[in-house]
Amino acid sequence: MTMLTASKLLAVTTSYYVMSTIVSITELLSGILGVAYCKKPEKAQICLGAGIVLLVVIISNTILQITTYGAATGIMGIVLRSILPVLYIIGAVLNLKGKK
Repeated sequence: MTMLTASKLLAVTTSYYVMSTIVSITELLSGILGVAYCKKPEKAQICLGAGIVLLVVIISNTILQITTYGAATGIMGIVLRSILPVLYIIGAVLNLKGKK
């Protein structure tokens, strides 16, 4: 294992905090959209897009954690963190089908 210098550790920590903030904001916005549009099938496309963006951001954050911190979560971490976004996407798809 290599030792990180102070500047590299600061950069890694900063990137982790920035990515975690992006994940939190994306989750919050997706939740707000989901609650606002749950009874409006014509807005299901927006929720579907928000769910896909949320899933991509969460997977990216998990990969960042694995590569920078050597987190032992691996595939199981990606699976566990992806459960809610996948359910969100399934709900959006079902809402979209209800529109037709």
